[in-house]
Amino acid sequence: MVSVVGDVFCVPCPVELTVKKKNHGLFDSSYEALDVNGNLFLQVNGSFRNFQKKRVMRDAAGLPLLTMREKALTSRHRWAVHRGESSDRNDMIFSVQRSSSLQITKFRHEVFLANNINEDIPNFQVVESSLCQSYRVYGGTTLIAEVLKRLSFTFIFH
Repeated sequence: MVSVVGDVFCVPCPVELTVKKKNHGLFDSSYEALDVNGNLFLQVNGSFRNFQKKRVMRDAAGLPLLTMREKALTSRHRWAVHRGESSDRNDMIFSVQRSSSLQITKFRHEVFLANNINEDIPNFQVVESSLCQSYRVYGGTTLIAEVLKRLSFTFIFH
């Protein structure tokens, strides 16, 4: 197993989480990841004010785990991820970017750990599968994680 953020997030079996998005005005949104019992597991708050894209991931107690910031004016949409709410270079965990600036249908992202000395070879790749129904994370050619997107609809009749 590979621990990037913390050992508590490494599990040997699939974990089912439900992600809910909440919009807070025009520029702010948040996401909540809930376990199968409806308990809060993670939350992500984000803001797009002043063209600064920043998101903070917090644990269930509200403590900041990591902060994601988009680097300005990059053609491959590069994000830097730091521990807690830091932006200090020494607290950087990893960076992520599109593998190509010309992606149209299928997205592929490259993840570089902070200690990666070969900036041409990513530590991980995140690949979107057909019609945005899943994302797969690879370490080299080995599948190490998968996120499946399920659509659900709720109908309310009065």
